[in-house]
Amino acid sequence: MQSNTAKKPKLVVVCLSIAAVVILLVAAFCISFPTCFPYCDMWIMGKTYDEIAAVYGETEGGSNLSHRISYYIGEDNGWVMPSHLPQYYYIVFDENGRACDAYKGGPIGG
Repeated sequence: MQSNTAKKPKLVVVCLSIAAVVILLVAAFCISFPTCFPYCDMWIMGKTYDEIAAVYGETEGGSNLSHRISYYIGEDNGWVMPSHLPQYYYIVFDENGRACDAYKGGPIGG
């Protein structure tokens, strides 16, 4: 029969291993989706409109400029002074038609 002192090091190793895995998963999520889930900025950069639309669907409004598209992501329900304005995930294209920037923001002119 094992004593409690023999089980404690194993418990510490298991707890630290679980904590390390959780930290790695959170870090991977934050790196993959820095702007807004489910839009993966790393994948989007350098893609054309057609490639992006094939994965995320057609745009849902918010921007009618030829060099920028947007996807509706919900209302601003912030913790301090929420505006309740619609929020969009914007993708900006360069002169070659490739995505070069992505950001989250409110409606144009809002």
